[in-house]
Amino acid sequence: MKRFVDFIWNGLTLQHMNCNRFMLFYVVHYILLFLFSITLFILSLGVLLLYKTLHIAPPFGIWAGILVSAASMCCFSIIGMAAMKRLTKVSHV
Repeated sequence: MKRFVDFIWNGLTLQHMNCNRFMLFYVVHYILLFLFSITLFILSLGVLLLYKTLHIAPPFGIWAGILVSAASMCCFSIIGMAAMKRLTKVSHV
């Protein structure tokens, strides 16, 4: 089981990439995730306010958009932990 977990973790932390390529990959995906979550939150909140001003009950998709954007914000810590583990492993070698 430990070998399986290590295999998955090494895949998530992209151990097969060199450090420069990994950092480029990491920064680009970090920025894209941030832009996605902020855009989704703004759009969902704007539509929610539109429904509220029209005094209509908003559909569940609006609330789901806000929840997905909040969940993607939680992914930042996971991505950061994976990157730090990867970088500390590289610096010790």
